[in-house]
Order: sequence, then C-alpha cells, then structure tokens
Amino acid sequence: MKILMSIIMFFISASLFGQTDSLPETISDKIYKFDLRFPAQCIDKIEYSKSKRKVKYELSEDGRTVYIKEHVIGNGVKVECTYRDGNRDVFTKSTCALELVVPL
Repeated sequence: MKILMSIIMFFISASLFGQTDSLPETISDKIYKFDLRFPAQCIDKIEYSKSKRKVKYELSEDGRTVYIKEHVIGNGVKVECTYRDGNRDVFTKSTCALELVVPL
C-alpha cells in the first residue's frame, strides 16, 4: 500500500511541477540562421512552432538563407515561403536545425 501511495504521489507531483508552459521565454541577442532548399522569392509567414509568435527575420539577397533575430530559445519555426520558380512550401525547422551565426 505504501508503494502504491508513493507512486501516485510521484505522478501527481510530476504533473504539477512538470508543466513548462508557464516558464518565461528566453530571448537570445544572437542571430541564428537556416538554409532553404531552393532560392525563395519571399517568406509569406514565419512563426514559432510552440507559441505561434511572429519571428523577426531577414531573407538573404540570394534567397537561400533566413536569418532569425531575437530568437526564442527552445522554439523551432514554422515557415511558409514562395520560391522563385513560383512553387510554395510549408515546413518546420526544429530548434536544433537552427545554426548560430558566428561573427567574423
């Protein structure tokens, strides 16, 4: 009976303290980037996967790289873009697919 109560208490405490939605967002002052499969004409929409918050970004002149400013740490991004050939694409980039830009 003691073991059963211990297990129940463990799961209750884990569910109460394991919630991460209420944690404050950590915003990086560094620039992150990711590459596109093809050159983009424009980015139609880009938002964080978890919070749906808009992403501050810049598209490179050649249309192949997206630079993210003020990145919210731990969040991937959902991207809707139009390529230069007219095709549209919707995809996500996980947080580990975003590369830190190292200044030279």
